[in-house]
Amino acid sequence: MPTLDFDIKYIVKSNVLSIELGDVLVFNTDNQIKVHRVVKIKENESKLYFYTKGDANNSNDANPVAATQVKGV
Repeated sequence: MPTLDFDIKYIVKSNVLSIELGDVLVFNTDNQIKVHRVVKIKENESKLYFYTKGDANNSNDANPVAATQVKGV
């Protein structure tokens, strides 16, 4: 999987239903904006959640990202 070795120039708003494994999400969590890659997608009680991992991190993020937290791809 490629890593991001450059500055991000564009953030594109996207329909969360079009997000796929491997996409890089921009999302809001704990009053911070994060940019991490999608490693798993799950639907629970009609709500969509994305499990993410930073490319430089050894493990997945502790908490899934709700579709409402996604700012762009």
